[in-house]
Amino acid sequence: MRLSYNIPSAWLRSLNLQSARVYVSGDNLLTLTDFSGMDPEVGLDGVAGTKYPISRKVIFGVGVSF
Repeated sequence: MRLSYNIPSAWLRSLNLQSARVYVSGDNLLTLTDFSGMDPEVGLDGVAGTKYPISRKVIFGVGVSF
């Protein structure tokens, strides 16, 4: 999921920027399952719970155009 906001150009004129955007992005934020092991995905050897859970990621960023 990614949420972004474009900053109005009126705010950017004093900074000599054409455009700017701030965003937050997330991966693997929620897993819905009744599985009781570490990870609902089965490992390559066919045995559940033999690998670490997939990590959650939250990324914040800013994109600017001069």
